Amino acid sequence: MVVPELRNDWNSYGAGGGKALNRPVFLDSSDRVRLEADLNGLFELLTTIPDRLFDGDRRAFARAVGMTDTQVDLVMRGAGRRMPAMSRADMYREPGGFKLMELNTGSSLGGWQMGEFSRPADRNRAFQDFAHEERLTHPDPIGRIAGVLRAEAADAGFELPARPVLALTEWPDGYTYTKPWLDFVVPDWLRHGFDAVVCSLAEFDYRDGVPHVHGRKVDVVYRIFLPGEMADEQRSRDLVDPLLDAVHAGDTFLFAGLDCELYGNKGSLAMLSDERNRDAFTADELALVERILPWTRFLRDETVHRDGDTVDLLPYVLAHKDSLALKPTLLYGGVGVIPGWSVDQEEWEKHIRGAVGGPFVVQERVLPVAERFLAEDGLGFERMVVAYGVLMVGGTYSGMLVRGTPDPRVGIVSMSNGAQIGCCYHVTDEPADEA
Repeated sequence: MVVPELRNDWNSYGAGGGKALNRPVFLDSSDRVRLEADLNGLFELLTTIPDRLFDGDRRAFARAVGMTDTQVDLVMRGAGRRMPAMSRADMYREPGGFKLMELNTGSSLGGWQMGEFSRPADRNRAFQDFAHEERLTHPDPIGRIAGVLRAEAADAGFELPARPVLALTEWPDGYTYTKPWLDFVVPDWLRHGFDAVVCSLAEFDYRDGVPHVHGRKVDVVYRIFLPGEMADEQRSRDLVDPLLDAVHAGDTFLFAGLDCELYGNKGSLAMLSDERNRDAFTADELALVERILPWTRFLRDETVHRDGDTVDLLPYVLAHKDSLALKPTLLYGGVGVIPGWSVDQEEWEKHIRGAVGGPFVVQERVLPVAERFLAEDGLGFERMVVAYGVLMVGGTYSGMLVRGTPDPRVGIVSMSNGAQIGCCYHVTDEPADEA
């Protein structure tokens, strides 16, 4: 089945100019239940790493995942009361189930726009008849995020006005790229009772310490910017410190705290995967990690365990480029990733030797199964490699940011590599209507 309504100009704008897949993907009940259980378990496990591995020292934890001194200081100062239960897991599907590539936590999550993205499918009668027959539905991610935001504000003692001004706020350097995604979700935020404004952090005008944007007082700063974007320079402090002053004074509410990215990065995943930390976790926790997380290690000149053997990591990585990817710990969405199978040996060695001891991990390659889509010419079918960005909000599956490409040689299935974007309908638990 093809749903051409998904390929409209508004959806293309929201995808940063990208193209939509010609149909949604689908998720059955058993896969959804398993994903919810595994991703909730992993989320909870990640939040315990500072206590289990660093004696509660979150600064040491932040340095260990690769944050600079400036980033550590700002993250600790901008920490929230707790980490809101929001994440997006980027996964591939293997024959044996889903495998995790990275987990993003906090407020800066691609995938929240898929409720808006899926709406044009409502105009396709054939698809709606099919969805009704198969009991398919699409969640409302912005609605769920709005609920978490309101609960977090109440827990912090911050009283939101009847219709809060919500500033969807990006770091200045990434604003041009991100703005279409942010514009795209404004209608959804309006539906859920927020006056959403899209801006960069540099646009804030502080009046008596209170942030304003476009002439309006900001009630909630919805943080899109990441600690990894804060270079080790005075400009980062000049941008962030006035905002944190306003937050600490109770003049505005920051959603979510800067410490979220302590947990949602590839360095944290390497700590879970490292055999030297096994004694810190229970048998069930280790089984969870082994089930969904590929072998992942910090790139260091040291010995590690691999397939039951002790190996010198650096020579092993250099000799196995076709089965490994080099990844920065603090960047997301495939940015900075070097798949070994996509470069020649000389280039691989150059990247590896330049990254040893830095904020990088190496991760085992996952070979995903392909999904079948109607070919672009309408004649026959084509197989597409699909990356599933599984959104979890408040402990509940809340949709997917799906990216697909017909090129099996692509290193990373991402928008920057030309992947097409799509949404996911899942089988609802609600009983079917009686005839």
